[in-house]
Amino acid sequence: MVEVLQELEDLLRRYGQPYLANTVSVSTGYALARDERLWPSLCSVEWWGDSDSIAAVEPAVLGGFTRDARTDSRRLRELMLAVYAGMQTHCIPPPEARLTANQFNKWLVSHI
Repeated sequence: MVEVLQELEDLLRRYGQPYLANTVSVSTGYALARDERLWPSLCSVEWWGDSDSIAAVEPAVLGGFTRDARTDSRRLRELMLAVYAGMQTHCIPPPEARLTANQFNKWLVSHI
């Protein structure tokens, strides 16, 4: 999980999302310390809540739809699905996370 979170933080910083990257950094600290606060932090609105959440970041749009930006969008979805998988094992994910994860899976399968 630590590697997933670190990669996600780097991706968010690359696309000008320092607040959200800092949110991921806090969760990474919990993961490194094996602190149980990790799971509630991942279930927060900052991660899954609304159009200002980590799940709503769209590197393809922010990066001008370049090939690299589209690849990064796909990678962000993959990383968020890895986070969601960990949540399913260790806590009860919020409904928003379940809906978003289902949408990400559909997009990845359809190569959107």
